[in-house]
Amino acid sequence: MARKTFIRKQRADIAIEAYLDVIALFVRWLLVRNTWIHEQTEQNNG
Repeated sequence: MARKTFIRKQRADIAIEAYLDVIALFVRWLLVRNTWIHEQTEQNNG
């Protein structure tokens, strides 16, 4: 019984880590995208 709970907890930890990885990637992508758009607008403005 205790072993089943441990496996379930491990799965939850893996899911949380994967979720955080996705969030980190998304934030990084947003930052890169914002930087790129900022550079583009600066070039367009002269």
